[in-house]
Amino acid sequence: MSNVAKLQLGFSPLTKKIQLAKMRDDGEGRRLRVGSDPGRDVTNEAAQLVWQLVMSEGGEIGWNLSDGSRMVLKAEKVGHAS
Repeated sequence: MSNVAKLQLGFSPLTKKIQLAKMRDDGEGRRLRVGSDPGRDVTNEAAQLVWQLVMSEGGEIGWNLSDGSRMVLKAEKVGHAS
């Protein structure tokens, strides 16, 4: 494991935002921001990329979890927002 700081994506459950910032892994599966750079909110861009990935796979992707359950992510395009 390397704890070298590098530009990474991180998700904050408090703000519900995805940040691109200089971070390092803490060894327990979390990322910690380093330095005074506040990072950049890339939530919208990340969501669009994930949507494109799911749509390119037929509108659904899934992962089998270690406890035997399955996580499924679906995407669909709906009408225009008013």
